[in-house]
Amino acid sequence: MFAYISGSTFVIQNLFGASPQLFSILFALNGLGLIIAGQITGRVSVSISGQTLFISGITLATVSGLILFIVLISGGGLYAVCIPLFFTVSSVGIVTTTGSSLAMQNYVQAAPLTGLGGGKSAIPMGLIIVLSNMVAFYMIFTRRKPGNNQ
Repeated sequence: MFAYISGSTFVIQNLFGASPQLFSILFALNGLGLIIAGQITGRVSVSISGQTLFISGITLATVSGLILFIVLISGGGLYAVCIPLFFTVSSVGIVTTTGSSLAMQNYVQAAPLTGLGGGKSAIPMGLIIVLSNMVAFYMIFTRRKPGNNQ
């Protein structure tokens, strides 16, 4: 996903000569594909296991990524590139939806922490959010090596 976000402007506009307007349309269509894939995944997850959906998403990402690469090295045009790129980006909606769900299944004990107020207060949720962010902030600024701005 990061390769797509960081490289798509260069590839689509500079290498394929698309206008900024066309690039925006293509980027929006890919974003829409990602959203639709995530929505469909959420709806079918009641009848298809998360593991199966996750594997399907990874398979779609791999196959469409391979097709994209083949189209690119064979000199395919912009629209030939856009089709596998759409499926590659859309697969992120499947993988992140099911991946997050599968990951959280092993950590159900964390969820009750936000319910410490007995369902009558939002303060426990806010407290957990701010404390988690403060720990992350602390870790970032105390664990960095001197001179490393990344």
